[in-house]
Amino acid sequence: MKRILFVAVAMLFCLAASAQVKGDKYAGLSMGAAVQSTSKTIGGSNSVSLAAQTEIGLFLADNLRLGIGVGGGLQKSGENTTVSFVVNPALAYYFKLGERSYYTPEIGFSWESGNALESVPYNGWSMYVDFLSFEFRISDSMAMAFSMGRMSTVWLNVLGTTGNQFSLMLNNGSLGLRYYL
Repeated sequence: MKRILFVAVAMLFCLAASAQVKGDKYAGLSMGAAVQSTSKTIGGSNSVSLAAQTEIGLFLADNLRLGIGVGGGLQKSGENTTVSFVVNPALAYYFKLGERSYYTPEIGFSWESGNALESVPYNGWSMYVDFLSFEFRISDSMAMAFSMGRMSTVWLNVLGTTGNQFSLMLNNGSLGLRYYL
């Protein structure tokens, strides 16, 4: 009886340990939020951003995930509202922290288009690194992902005028679910 129990536990451990292997596929949904406040000496403003994104992907190699997300966002700053559409390919590497938990830093590229200041069209792109990202496998087929902390560079084109911005943010966060197929 002990031998059968040992074999069963060993098989379950092998199944759990086989997570994030080459060829695994997933689909997911994430929700994010950010709050920003700038000093009154540079114009002083507060803004709140909300975003939602669907995501699909696969593991190109053990622990190396390629994903693409499509989503939208809403930002409110004073009287101004910005609505956006985003396409976001990204790569993440999985560092095992525990039996079912992983540190998953991600690097990505994002293309965005939308309307700023209610009716002014804009588009742009950004490159980013999410350096505080984690995933916890709830089961063999379901995982919860959490991300906070982003370093990015952004290029925007608004009415023919371009601008660049570099930022390091710790005041943003996203929470998502991934279903492994």
